[in-house]
Amino acid sequence: MLKYIDPTLAVTPQAVGPSTCKLFSGFKLMAVIDFPLVARVAGWWFKMLLFRSVPLCAVLALLQAAAEITFALCTATYGSICWTDVFVLEFVLSSVVGIAIGKLTCEYLEKRTQKWFVGPKRTITGLAKLVELFHPNVWWNYKWHTLESAGSFVGIAWMVAVTLITDLNIFFLRVVLGIPVDHWIPIARALLLAFLAMISVKEYYEFLNSTYCLFLCSNPI
Repeated sequence: MLKYIDPTLAVTPQAVGPSTCKLFSGFKLMAVIDFPLVARVAGWWFKMLLFRSVPLCAVLALLQAAAEITFALCTATYGSICWTDVFVLEFVLSSVVGIAIGKLTCEYLEKRTQKWFVGPKRTITGLAKLVELFHPNVWWNYKWHTLESAGSFVGIAWMVAVTLITDLNIFFLRVVLGIPVDHWIPIARALLLAFLAMISVKEYYEFLNSTYCLFLCSNPI
């Protein structure tokens, strides 16, 4: 079916990491920066904006690294992978840098004075108008209270599990179906999930922490 969508796709498993070690063999910064690394950094930056909690994102990073390494042991390309580059660059560097940039972004948005339709109307067109539509009215960091109660712990554990399953989908698209990470299918899928996550995470946080929110959907059909 994938060949009907894109004839260039070949359903052959792809390696989950580089076959040659670049990090400690004549290290050059531009030699190790590629699309998967930049995508991981951007992904962790976005996750930090979603969950707004460094401990929660750190737990997600550790669990995702452990899950991908565990499943990679079952792949045919396991023996040809440079695991030094995979662990240091993709698991450690990308998550730390992405979470750090996300934390700085959260602090900036929290301290920034938000202005919505205050003062004279401005003429906004193009990309600036699209950004204005998604601009936050107010910004605050989340306090998930994981150990406050059994219900809160179970609810957050469920959210972590769903997030891990969603992230591992990209891993299996690459390993099982042979779809590269820079193909338009995983990119479009990631953008769609990011748009849905902006709404669902905020609503799920209100559901777990607010006594006035009794349903996940405020307007059930």
